[in-house]
Amino acid sequence: MKKTISFIICVILLISNIIYVFASSMTHEQIADQIVETARAEIGYYGDGSNKFNEWYYGVPSGAAWCAVFLGWCADRVGVLNTAVPKRTTCAGMMDWYNNRGEYHTVNSDYEPQKGDIVFFDTDGSGISHHVEFVSESGYYTDENGNTCIYTIGGNASDANYNGQDHVTERFRNINRENAVVMGYAHPQYEEQKNNSVSIFDKIIAFFEKIFNYLRNLFS
Repeated sequence: MKKTISFIICVILLISNIIYVFASSMTHEQIADQIVETARAEIGYYGDGSNKFNEWYYGVPSGAAWCAVFLGWCADRVGVLNTAVPKRTTCAGMMDWYNNRGEYHTVNSDYEPQKGDIVFFDTDGSGISHHVEFVSESGYYTDENGNTCIYTIGGNASDANYNGQDHVTERFRNINRENAVVMGYAHPQYEEQKNNSVSIFDKIIAFFEKIFNYLRNLFS
């Protein structure tokens, strides 16, 4: 009976490890999908003053601006915080982080935004970013007036009618809209968080060797 229970435990561990291995080898696109869907699940949240995102960041209630914090909160839920998306309170600090990694692209470059990218806005004409959101659909689009637009989703933003500044909302945005000019995009390397240096096959082989040695000792 004891050997049977031990064998069952080994099988469960084997299945769990295989699931973990393949879950940890998700592609960039799959992780980008996850992080955008995590953000979308919060659409409609109204975070006037103290809100759950700032409480996550600061550990206590805070009425501070939370657009960058919201991105970090989503990244934390997906498991890519501080590897693909930094934990920051300021947009400028986040931009510096990506610049240092060579992952930032100005809006005037040939780069086209991808789903899961981070878009930086200049909201006051200062040349400094004071607002960030996720790109929620890849590529550029054209509206009925011929303006170049993108799809974005973010927090501490005005709602679909551009009312207020405290919502989580998704919008179709003119990249040159007054008070919200796109400065550029960061392309996070999501796959770096999910893939380890050891290959999937090496992990599977090593795990099977452990199981084999355990069973050999158990039934010898």
